[in-house]
Amino acid sequence: MSKASLMVAFPYADRFRRGITRPISDCSSTRPSSISWPITSPHKLFDTDISACRDVGAIPGLHAWSDGLAMRVAPLGVVANGDRELAARLATEDGHVSHNGEGIYSGVAVAVAVTAAMAGADARECFQAGLDAVPEDSWTARNLRDGRVLVDSGLGHDELAIALHNRLAVHNYFWADVAPEAVGLALSSLLVGGGEFAPSMLFAVNMGRDADTNAAIAGCIAGAISGVNSFPEEWIDGLRPVEGSCIRSTAGIHPVAAADDLVALIESENR
Repeated sequence: MSKASLMVAFPYADRFRRGITRPISDCSSTRPSSISWPITSPHKLFDTDISACRDVGAIPGLHAWSDGLAMRVAPLGVVANGDRELAARLATEDGHVSHNGEGIYSGVAVAVAVTAAMAGADARECFQAGLDAVPEDSWTARNLRDGRVLVDSGLGHDELAIALHNRLAVHNYFWADVAPEAVGLALSSLLVGGGEFAPSMLFAVNMGRDADTNAAIAGCIAGAISGVNSFPEEWIDGLRPVEGSCIRSTAGIHPVAAADDLVALIESENR
């Protein structure tokens, strides 16, 4: 779970802790601007979010097709709990704060893939759910289709990683955080790993580019497919509460506790 996804999870977890009973489906907006999260780092990852918080409703910035939305929407897929239309709507609402076009399409693909996993879909089904949720002629959809063709081509892992990199990566751009690239690489990694958590994450991170984001996206879907018991125990033991160096309102949140709160929230909705 990335720092940005903890930011998105915060209002949902807070609802559960405070006993708010309004159904998740009634949430017309989950925009991060609805909570206080002062930015303390100029890191480029949050440049569009900074602008959005300064002037919510402004036209998204020039970097609005970055992978910042795709890396933070996993909690929306979790709370949608199998409702693909709701997952897409929540991701779109959240995305309008900081993204546009392909940035939103890619975020929707991830949120819908996660929520499909919450309903028991396997890796192939989650991939298809994400693909079906975005326009057929979009850059995001083309990258997903091209990635799947390469995964199914029978190449070994090393050759496949190079082929995916050569086909999907935007080599002539100076940042590696282009949303269709990241989502294409991440969901291809999900297929390579067969939806298993560690293999999917490791293949994604070892391809490089925006490696932490790619692994976070692959991992959130694979984790929803295979469950927490599939996580390597030493990885869980290594987790610590976040420090809030970029988003102060997330300081002290433990990723496992946030995940537990999200699960408790959807369980309370089902009672």
